[in-house]
Parts: sequence; structure tokens; C-alpha cells
Amino acid sequence: MNTFSFYFILFLAGTCTSCHANTDPGSDNCKKLYLEANERLNEFYQQGNQKKLDTALYILDKNIDACPDYNVRMVDLKIKLLILLNASDRGYKFIDSLDVNKFDKPYKKGLYLKNFKVIGLDSPADSVNRIKLYQEMINDLLGYLKNHPSDKEAIAELFFIKIKMESRSKVLEDIDMMQRHDKINDSLFYEGLKAGITGEQIGTSVVQ
Repeated sequence: MNTFSFYFILFLAGTCTSCHANTDPGSDNCKKLYLEANERLNEFYQQGNQKKLDTALYILDKNIDACPDYNVRMVDLKIKLLILLNASDRGYKFIDSLDVNKFDKPYKKGLYLKNFKVIGLDSPADSVNRIKLYQEMINDLLGYLKNHPSDKEAIAELFFIKIKMESRSKVLEDIDMMQRHDKINDSLFYEGLKAGITGEQIGTSVVQ
């Protein structure tokens, strides 16, 4: 599983209300369309049926431009779908076409661009470039976390990238160290993070 799909399962867990797409997307309908696409993603995690991803992507592609109030959320969901589909070229071009303000956090555009580059590196000969990109992603996240040390999403992304480069024991040790220095010390969050790193079974409903 790629770097971010673990993260989706762990840290975007919730309950999605099933609804049906509408061809006249106003504000309420845009919410329904967004939830409908998210529900198809939930079903993919539950069933492993890739057609669910295709359906969710179709809903977003058809309606994303007509839903300005939901544009950022739809963009974020579309990126997740493209990652899960391993659509490296399409994903990179989509990210590259977006202004940074389409993302809810400033580091995300660069991070996603690099992730799609990684997805496109299939050959064992590309291992040097892959490691280089992972290290750049780690550095970007560490820079962001200096000013936002309690951002759980960024913390999760950091460690799911680190596991690509370091041993599991070292990553778990680093998580424990971060938890000890975290003033909030959300034990449920850190235990969930470690469960994802070790591959333990966790919940699979995903929604924002």
C-alpha cells in the first residue's frame, strides 16, 4: 500500500451518510455529491473493488468546477483517489495545474507532486531517486511541523513516509519520542499511528 493510503484509513475515519448524485449542484447538492464520492471511497476500503474509485472520480470530475464552496475538499478527495489508482501522470498534471490556495495546508502541493513522482518510479534502478524524493518530503514536513507541532495529519504523513526509509523499530521509537514531548499527548492518536505502521487491523470508513 502506498504512503498515504494507510493515512487515509487511520486519520480520516468517520461515518459517511449515503446519498445520490444530483445533476444540478447547488450548495446542498454539492455537499451530497461530495459525500457520495466519499461513500464510494469507503466502499473501496471495505470491499477492495477498484470500480468504486472510478465511480467516485467520475462524480468529482463531473461536478468539481460547479461546486466552489466544496472545491478544496473535492480537490483533496480527487488527489486521494488518483493516488490509490496509481495514476502518476494524471495526478502530477492535476496537482501541477492547481494554485497553492486550493490546498488546506501550504506544504501539500509540493508533497503531493513528489508523491506522484514516487508513484511513477517503478524500476528498481530508480531507488536512488525514490529515496531522494522521500527525504525531500520528510524535510518539507519537518519544516512545517516546527511551526505546527500539533498537526496530527502532518505527523501521520511524516511517519508513513519515514517507514519507507527506516526500520519499523526506529520509526516506532521516534513515534514514542514525539508522544513524550507532545504537550497534549493524545494516546489514542499515537496508538492508532503505531497500529498503522505495524499493519494491525483498523477501521476503514473514510470521510472529511
